[in-house]
Amino acid sequence: MVKDKIIGFVTIGKPVSEREYDATLFELIESVATSIYISITNASLFDKLNKQTEIVNKKYRVLTRLNRVIKKY
Repeated sequence: MVKDKIIGFVTIGKPVSEREYDATLFELIESVATSIYISITNASLFDKLNKQTEIVNKKYRVLTRLNRVIKKY
């Protein structure tokens, strides 16, 4: 959960062995879940950055063309 919003969840089934899950394993699962959350967030931000870069580049190209036209007159 992040800011009272569920981002994802991890399900755990019955152990293959007869051993019970212990606190160490739950800490490991939480650590892996946190790493996955960070990876997904980074990928999302990277995608957003690429889209914004594309928009800025398009605006730059339009302004460059406009500048060339204005310089001719």
